[in-house]
Amino acid sequence: MTSFFAIERELRRLDVDREALGALVSTAPMTAEALRRWLQWLPTGLGHAEFMRRLRLSAEEGGPGYALVHPDLPVADPTYRDPEIDPRLELQELLDLVVWPVLEADAPPNAAIGFDFSHGEQAALANLRRLPHGATADAVRAARAAPMPEPVD
Repeated sequence: MTSFFAIERELRRLDVDREALGALVSTAPMTAEALRRWLQWLPTGLGHAEFMRRLRLSAEEGGPGYALVHPDLPVADPTYRDPEIDPRLELQELLDLVVWPVLEADAPPNAAIGFDFSHGEQAALANLRRLPHGATADAVRAARAAPMPEPVD
């Protein structure tokens, strides 16, 4: 699943003015995943004006539809790190792969499931990273609620 954070990360990497951009809307057959692949393929620091020009190109010319024709586009900058978005993407991945499945399996049928990050997203991410594979629901709840761990030397 491609998230808003993944698209936002790429727009930041490209140096797109997100306020001037407004909204990105796609229609079938374009998907959010194909859009993300196309964005990742564009060079870092492209800039807003060049991005807008490329956004209007046809698939044959390298526009967004190019990702539908070429699903294995290379990532232009695999070493790029976004200090704000990357931790959120990792937290989202941990929630999707670890937290929600464990809590759903432990909950009674038709129960509402939710939680907050009592000590903030950074503490939750640091603690969830430490969970072993197959952690129990109690361990997941404890990790989510724990304060920021002490740094390990």
